[in-house]
Amino acid sequence: MLILIGWQIQVRQPSDYIMNKTEFYADLNRDFNALMAGETSFLATLANTSALLYERLTDINWAGFYLLEDDTLVLGPFQGKIACVRIPVGRGVCGTAVARQSSAAYRGCSCV
Repeated sequence: MLILIGWQIQVRQPSDYIMNKTEFYADLNRDFNALMAGETSFLATLANTSALLYERLTDINWAGFYLLEDDTLVLGPFQGKIACVRIPVGRGVCGTAVARQSSAAYRGCSCV
């Protein structure tokens, strides 16, 4: 695990994260804010956010972003397994969530 502390990176083992959810997400929020401090690049912010989430949320296999272009979700920065490059709005879990203007969490999404 990597944690940004000021300008130094501290390596932590997964066992260091045996804590309750409140502490875990407080730490995640603190480290996110430190990582993004002063950053003005939209792309860099998305890239580092996906990396931070992927490193910390150990029970996931993908963390990332899709960007809406017209009526299509286009793959943005991510960490993890290969992902669909384009998803039409209204198709699949992600496209349907956009069409409904809601969020979705789903195990087992696949492009193939």
